[in-house]
Amino acid sequence: MSYLSDIEAAITARLSALVYAGRPLFRSVRATSGPLRSAQRELLLRERLPAAHVAFVDDAFAAATARLRGPRFAVWVATRSLRVGGNPRDDEPEGAGAHAALALVRAGLERLAVLPGRRAIGQSARALESDGRTAICELQFRVESPLGPVVFDGAPLGGSLSITTRGPRPPFVEFPAEPPADILRWEGELRATTASGLTVIESGLDNLAGQQPVGDLADPGGPVYLGMRFYEWTRRRPRGFDPDLGLYVQSAAAMFQKA
Repeated sequence: MSYLSDIEAAITARLSALVYAGRPLFRSVRATSGPLRSAQRELLLRERLPAAHVAFVDDAFAAATARLRGPRFAVWVATRSLRVGGNPRDDEPEGAGAHAALALVRAGLERLAVLPGRRAIGQSARALESDGRTAICELQFRVESPLGPVVFDGAPLGGSLSITTRGPRPPFVEFPAEPPADILRWEGELRATTASGLTVIESGLDNLAGQQPVGDLADPGGPVYLGMRFYEWTRRRPRGFDPDLGLYVQSAAAMFQKA
């Protein structure tokens, strides 16, 4: 299968496993083709409701950051009231309403590793239509597509498992100040299979920053910056364990200056 088919399969499997009030959240889950037009809408409404359809939307493979780069998928959720005067947005004994279904889908898919090392990141949720008996809502998820580690002086910074979420760029400064022309900031995740392994990586970066070595900096997105000094790294948030990836992760940033 293609990687898009693998992503579809992972999303539909997770949706099929969601539970509401001790029973499957959805009576029907399937992959389909987007965008949601009249034919897809009619197919969705002919399903046993509540139902969910999954569709590929686009693939932004040239975006600058991992959260914007990668394939985007839509999940269409349809719910129906089974009682006269019922509201499809509200929960009923027969099944979840639209609001509860959206919350469960979002919680179930957010940061799900749909491919090895690649997680689904929620983008948006919106109501598409409701007629008082039936409601159709849409959630969109982007599958993050991080680049590999930045390479400094011939070695991957932070180890081979580390990833780049934003390649070396001038640091952000408040307007009207101008960013320094000789400094680059890298952002990514340090990753290791054990907590002690992550500690070793962090200690190595501490030692490296103390030495302030000079070397060539290779952006995994393309450019190579010659003669850069590595002088600092920082933790961007507390470390954690990602159960979907099976890895210990530390969001980090590193600073380089032209020697």
